[in-house]
Amino acid sequence: MPTVNFKILSKKNPANIYCRFLHTRSIDIKMSIGVYVNPKYWDVKNQKIKYVIAIKNREAINRKLAQLKIEIIDNFNIDYMNGEVIDRHWLEKVISQFFKRPSGELNYINKLHTAYLVPFSEWWMENKSSTWVISSGNYMNKLYKSYYLNVISLIKDFQGKSKIKLNKDANRQISDFIKWLSDEGYSEKTIRRHVGRVKFFYARAKEEGFSVDNSFEKRLFIPKSEEVLEPYLSPEEIDVIFNLKIDNKTLDDARDNLIIACWTGLRVSDYLNKLNINNFIDGFIDIKTTKTKKRVSIPVHPMVEKILIKHKGSLPKKMGNISFNIKIKEVCRLAGLNQKMKGKLYDSKIKRKVFGSYEKYKLISSHIGRRSFATNHFGKISNSVIMGVCGWSKEEMLFTYVQKSNREDAIALKKHWESILKSNENE
Repeated sequence: MPTVNFKILSKKNPANIYCRFLHTRSIDIKMSIGVYVNPKYWDVKNQKIKYVIAIKNREAINRKLAQLKIEIIDNFNIDYMNGEVIDRHWLEKVISQFFKRPSGELNYINKLHTAYLVPFSEWWMENKSSTWVISSGNYMNKLYKSYYLNVISLIKDFQGKSKIKLNKDANRQISDFIKWLSDEGYSEKTIRRHVGRVKFFYARAKEEGFSVDNSFEKRLFIPKSEEVLEPYLSPEEIDVIFNLKIDNKTLDDARDNLIIACWTGLRVSDYLNKLNINNFIDGFIDIKTTKTKKRVSIPVHPMVEKILIKHKGSLPKKMGNISFNIKIKEVCRLAGLNQKMKGKLYDSKIKRKVFGSYEKYKLISSHIGRRSFATNHFGKISNSVIMGVCGWSKEEMLFTYVQKSNREDAIALKKHWESILKSNENE
């Protein structure tokens, strides 16, 4: 059945009252109604203003809120039976008409998302993102939405008080956005991701039939930044971490989870959340991955076997990703991984990563397990085997994870030559 609720989403005074309209699982719409109140006078349980002397017009506002509920339900019953689309614009229209807002005001609001990049992007995220398929049978989830919402925030910072029109100078606007990101210190890789998402919004606007400047489809120059190899753990480093004596139980569990990650190649969402002892069958780990829904089979590495024995047939205790990232940095520090290497660390003051030279352990994060697995096996077994175990369908994905430097390849070649020379001398 249809339900109308009122709530306050801010602690600031005054705070806008929000209306949430729900009907089954398919309709869940939330928007502000343009009526403000001090949050401390809001009755959360009864969804109205408390009866306090400080609010002189409380009875009139509460009466209006009660009437608005009835108005929304009545309009829904009529429009739903007539086949009207029940979406955010429908609710916006009902509320505006109820408060007798000027018709031109509503038309102006509705027109913004048809003409400007940011309003359209926000409209699309609000109304369309939940039905956007990102892979077979998977819709845009909370994590993916956060990526696109972040881009919208960056566009807002970039454009300032001006508004980017959908039908004007798209290629130039994106080029200027690229320069702005570069000047702000974003890496080439990050800029490419952001630009791809900006183009995504232009493409969606075009699909909606809005007037869009097609120059957004043209190729763009993105300045190259200094190449930085992401850290990975070599087999020797994994061995040191495995044999490290750790008395702290939480750090010990973090270490064991890190070892499992390095010898399974599983994503964080799988080895920290989904993996359980039931996935271990006859010397193999059989699991359906969270992100791609693919079933993968991974042989149980001897180190992983020893971890299971150590925990008496169970897996080490799980922990949240943030906590895990902190703990494994400490584990790697204790293991002596303090050699300097180029990389990026998050700076809370400017709220992004900063390039520099840091001790290796500081650059370690939960993703290092999958990266280490791919790098340590690359060139030793076929690419197709690594791809099968990690659940990748394209070889390009494998190459993004392999983090061996040219010097490491050169050292491997040198050792190969030396072994041949030694073999010839022995003959």
